[in-house]
Amino acid sequence: MLRYALTAVPRRLLGTPSTRFGLFHGCSRAFSCHVALTKPLIFHVMPQRHLRRLYSTPPRPPPKSGELSEDEALARIERIEGLAQVFYELPNTSSERLAASYLLIREILAYLSRHDEEAPAYLSIFTNTAVPPDSDVARARKAIFTISQLLTGLLSVVPDAAPLRKQYAKVFALHGALEPLFVGYDGPSDDLQAWMTFWGRAQPIIVDLAEVLDESRDTFLELPPDVKA
Repeated sequence: MLRYALTAVPRRLLGTPSTRFGLFHGCSRAFSCHVALTKPLIFHVMPQRHLRRLYSTPPRPPPKSGELSEDEALARIERIEGLAQVFYELPNTSSERLAASYLLIREILAYLSRHDEEAPAYLSIFTNTAVPPDSDVARARKAIFTISQLLTGLLSVVPDAAPLRKQYAKVFALHGALEPLFVGYDGPSDDLQAWMTFWGRAQPIIVDLAEVLDESRDTFLELPPDVKA
């Protein structure tokens, strides 16, 4: 079960991915990803070569993941879908795709672990319970499915002969196990059994992938000296 797997994940993977800039602040050579969580939530995410809007001062620090209201936390993960095109524009052979996938996985784990003592009960409902299609749980399932699909797609386009696949063989082995789960499954719907089957298979792979990426993150994710991941 995910609630047990999460206890083995490094604690830094379960917190807000950037304590200073909000959703993401990762730098890997030509790639810079900035997201400011304000009220209303505003996202600024783009590679440096496409950067059109610079900040003269850093955005206001957002509340930590666990301090967000349910609506704010949900909006945070739902808006990631709108950033897909930015991520897909990253070079196919660049380690920037690993950095983006790592940050996306951290968002999944941060959301699922945000309920503290109530996390086991929430995770049981998230995985196994029939809920109305407009409920917060249904929205969270859709958002996390979309993020999982996005991070999988980021790695899928890396060419088979690319050195990246050899250098990060464990990452791509787990990706190879995750990718087929999206074939023929379009995401959460009224079919609870289909969701339980998908998530029951996907979540342990995602947790393992998070740990493997975290172990090698210093090789593909460079943070400014004043920002801790």
